[in-house]
Amino acid sequence: MNLELLLWKPWGVCYPQSTWLRIYTDGYLGPNTNVGAGVYSRDFQRACPVGSIATNFDGEVKRIAFALDEIQKDRIHML
Repeated sequence: MNLELLLWKPWGVCYPQSTWLRIYTDGYLGPNTNVGAGVYSRDFQRACPVGSIATNFDGEVKRIAFALDEIQKDRIHML
């Protein structure tokens, strides 16, 4: 795709929403409990504990790592 199209066309024209990959993440940190991390997509769902000494930030990083792992697995599977 040339640069002119990216600069002048709306994102919806260049990248129709039907082609978007949507990934939702969520986590939990309660008093005196483990941090939990989860990701959800139309193509995959994954959740697990992060650890008892983890922070909210640790949970965010884990959720991003989960999502990237699943995307990589899917792309390898498509080859």
